[in-house]
Amino acid sequence: MLALPRSTLSPSQLAVDPQGFELWYQPVYEFASGQVLHNEVLLRWRDQGG
Repeated sequence: MLALPRSTLSPSQLAVDPQGFELWYQPVYEFASGQVLHNEVLLRWRDQGG
């Protein structure tokens, strides 16, 4: 069995860093007209492990 080193910080502690988040803007289209109805904003947590 391979033992991997563990971080001393939990994922929730790492997520407190503002640099650990990024905003993704996603347009919502009306298919029939092709118009943008509104935008969704997704808050994503950057996973340092990849």
